[in-house]
Amino acid sequence: MFHKFSNKKQEKGQGLVEYAIILALIAIVVIVVISTVGYEINNTFIDIAWVISGNDLQDLHDAADALCAGKPSGTKLPGIGEWVGTNYYCL
Repeated sequence: MFHKFSNKKQEKGQGLVEYAIILALIAIVVIVVISTVGYEINNTFIDIAWVISGNDLQDLHDAADALCAGKPSGTKLPGIGEWVGTNYYCL
């Protein structure tokens, strides 16, 4: 009888470890995805805020393109997007 209780406890612990491994793998995938497309997502939110505020999106992209000339991807562009609390990045 004692043996039956021991097996259930062991199975419960095994299930907990499996969930922890799955959670860790999901966290790794999320981190990789965000680090890969994070700048693009950030710039998209700035684009949306820019259009909602009544400005022309082409003006924003022209200014960003001019500032990004010759700079590596991921470079912050000061002054663009700061009014919404974030920075625009070179892509």
